Amino acid sequence: MPKKTRKTTPSTRKKKATPQRRRRAVPDESSEVVLTPEGVRQVESELDHLRSVVRKEALDRVREAMHFGEPMENAELEAAKARQAAIDARIQEL
Repeated sequence: MPKKTRKTTPSTRKKKATPQRRRRAVPDESSEVVLTPEGVRQVESELDHLRSVVRKEALDRVREAMHFGEPMENAELEAAKARQAAIDARIQEL
């Protein structure tokens, strides 16, 4: 039986990644953000919570995960490190 081939048309071809397509929706760090007094309180509260509670819990999970076998084969450790990195990124963003 002959193999079926599909013709590609301009609308079905995979589009190449252009610089515009690769660009991520990352806010410009130099742009000004205006917050209300309530917004400032919310951001400060989130930052305090991340620093005092969430980050410490994440570090504890990393320490615990280090005891689960070889570091190269430890999915628990990799997940804990990824979570810690995400928390640190959010703290840096705030």
